[in-house]
This record gives sequence, structure tokens and C-alpha cells, in this order.
Amino acid sequence: MSFDDLHCEYSWASGSSYEDCSFLARRWRDEYGTRLSDSDFFVCGIGADEVQTWGPTPNIFSALWRALPSGRTYVADGSKCSIHVYEDIMTVEAGVRTLPLTFAPEGIWGLDEQYIYAWGIGGTHGAQVPHLAAYDGREWTDLPTPGFYITKMHGLAPDLIYAAGRGGMARWDGRAWHEVPMPTGDIFSDVFVAGPDEIYATTYAGLLIEGNATSSNIITSTMDDRLPFACVIKFAGELFVGGLSLGLYRRTGRTDQLEHIKPDIHASMFEARAGALIITVPDEIIGTSDGVAFFGSAFESVKDSTGAIDIHER
Repeated sequence: MSFDDLHCEYSWASGSSYEDCSFLARRWRDEYGTRLSDSDFFVCGIGADEVQTWGPTPNIFSALWRALPSGRTYVADGSKCSIHVYEDIMTVEAGVRTLPLTFAPEGIWGLDEQYIYAWGIGGTHGAQVPHLAAYDGREWTDLPTPGFYITKMHGLAPDLIYAAGRGGMARWDGRAWHEVPMPTGDIFSDVFVAGPDEIYATTYAGLLIEGNATSSNIITSTMDDRLPFACVIKFAGELFVGGLSLGLYRRTGRTDQLEHIKPDIHASMFEARAGALIITVPDEIIGTSDGVAFFGSAFESVKDSTGAIDIHER
């Protein structure tokens, strides 16, 4: 049996390249609804020209980060307030460890396996507040938050990490957070630290921002606050911006102009740590090694391979 109204969407691809990475997949059916609680989730890996899937699970898997060079995959479980550690995403027999948190994680990112950060929300008696925790390779420890709900984190060293979120941006110096002046109070969708004095950010209201530790300015916008920019990264000397359904953009030199280079690459997330750029799009994982030629993998593979399993068969 197959289900004609089955939908599948990818998120949070992380690894060394589009041919060697982990990612999340969420499935839903029109009959049951599109809410996260009406969906199921898979943790997936790409390697050796195949796609490995773990799942389905009803738990809301909210984010993922893959360590290099070990290949361990850290998955944020918002339903169980925990992080699952997949020792080898391509080998089911390798096993999974579960590490508890004191809150429901919404995102995860790391410098390496001694500096991994998870953020989200938690509270008691209906009072939900932002939370942040750090993993040192042995255990998770709660950290102070920058004072707002975090949406993304990125940095270059333990004392040079930025967090962007709902109405703000801040820098972590290894001991405390410092507010970074921003020209907008919008909700930030992404932040990328290219250097100590070179930071980029995007907002859900369609702004692209450039700055440093003390100042920032708006480079450009989508010209329509209903159309978001989802992600930003500097790769191969060029600045790339992902606009979801708007497609993929590249900044023209140091100007305020964006070139619409790939309207059909609906980029939701970027990552580049091993000489290749990984681009997450809803039905495919795309990559490039030079910022010019783009290739894809796992095109609708999770939907095709699990199409006979109903959402509630788990």
C-alpha cells in the first residue's frame, strides 16, 4: 500500500559533504494534519551512494549536528528533553546513546565534540523561558542565555560564539554574553561568523545584515517582509543567501545587490566545515565544492522508501 497524500520534508543536514552527511526527515499526511504532533520523524544518513533511515518515531526531532571527523550524529529530541547520539549513522548495529537535558531542545550546533551547544525552551507551571546548555564530551551543563530565545548559533572558537534569536544577537566570550547592536528587532533566522570582525545574519522578515562585534548594517532585503531569508554563509570567497521558496542568492562583490543564481534550490540551511558546502532543501540535499557547480543526493528518497508505512504505524 502507498499513500498519495504522504509528504516528506528534510532539515538540518550536517556533515562533510552532500554525499557524507546526516539529516532529519519529517513526514505527514493531509488526512492527519500538518502539525508536528501529527507527523513522524526519521534520522537519516547519506554515505556510499545510499541513504540509511532510522525511524519512524513520533518524537519531535527538532535539530541535528554531526561531529567531524568521528561522524557521530547528535539529534535534539524536543519530546523527551534529550539528545540522542548515533555512533554511526550508516550502521544500525552501532547503537544510540541518550543524554538528558533540563529543557526541550529546539536547536543544536557545535565547534567540536568538546563544545556542543543546545538551546530551547523549558519551565514549570506553564511559564516557558529560554534555555541553553553546553556539552563537553562527558555531560551537559546549563549555561546562562543571552536573554532571548535563540534560533541559531555559530562561531569560530569557544570565546567567539554568536547567538541570534527573537529580537536580538549576542556574543559569548567563554564566560558571559555581550549584546551586539542590531539595526532591527526582527526575529533572526541565521547567523554566520566569517571572522572576528565579519558577521552575517538573516531575518524572517527578509533582511540580510552585515556587521562586527560593535556595529552592523542592513545590506539588502527581499523588499517584502512576508518573504524570509532563511540562511546565510560565506563559502569559497562568496556570500550565499538562502530564501526558501525564493531560491538561492549570491552577493555581488561587496555591493548591496544579490544575484538570483538558483531559483529552484529552495535553501533552508547551509553548512560548510570540510571544504564543501551542504545545502538543505525540502526534498533533497545539495552540495558544491566550488560555489559554481551544484549536485544533489537523496532526492525524495525517504518518501519513496517509506511510502508504504502510514504515519501512525510506528
